[in-house]
Amino acid sequence: MKALPLYKHTLLVLLLSSFLCSCKTIKERDFSIDKPISKIVPPLRGSIDIANLKKLISYGSLRVSGYYDGYYKINKDFDTISVLVIDPTIRNSELRTNPERYETRVTFSEDKRVSDIIKLFSKEVYGDSTASGNSTFGDIEFELISFKEKKNPLLAFFSIWTLCIPSLVGVPVNYIKTSLEIEVKITDKEKARAFKYKAKAKGIAFIAMYWGYGDDAVRKSNLSAYKNAMKSIKTQIQNDSVLLAELHKKRE
Repeated sequence: MKALPLYKHTLLVLLLSSFLCSCKTIKERDFSIDKPISKIVPPLRGSIDIANLKKLISYGSLRVSGYYDGYYKINKDFDTISVLVIDPTIRNSELRTNPERYETRVTFSEDKRVSDIIKLFSKEVYGDSTASGNSTFGDIEFELISFKEKKNPLLAFFSIWTLCIPSLVGVPVNYIKTSLEIEVKITDKEKARAFKYKAKAKGIAFIAMYWGYGDDAVRKSNLSAYKNAMKSIKTQIQNDSVLLAELHKKRE
């Protein structure tokens, strides 16, 4: 393969640096909620299946840096992680005399898409508070039924073919589209009554300078899909709000 001239390498580095510096990032306002569930129904105690979220979205990733370098996605749940590096080129004598040369660090990172959903659902149920009061009608449970994420290969190819130069004027490098289905179940304390609500939705976020996102595009797409699905869920809950209020009043 023919190597790129030095000036092209420099151009690519400058383009990448400019791109990352000029993209939007996730802010606290991205977690704002219009009319949370806590404003529609009686007080509830929330729960969420975190293991299910990780299974469908991600268990996180490992970053190996130092003498050895790499990035690895984790595809199953775990209690502890061990990283074994097999390198037949290592000289034992040099490893004993100069161990600092082979220093390698391993860092685990949780997937923020999982914690983002947990944060949003908590705000739906409790508002800005983090705990429920003693006088609750019952429980509200959140479950992620399905989750799918995809990119646009044509946009990616166009960006590479043009050395990302159109990106300087805001042409998208790619986009992230998230499709998901969620279920919310409300039950009274006695588990005598149960109300189930389901919704499917999509969210999209563009990877672009100035008006789009960089690394946070996956989070933005995930947040948008969640909010769109929850909007439908809350419309369904609103239809039962009078009945829920009456049931709660009878138990007071």
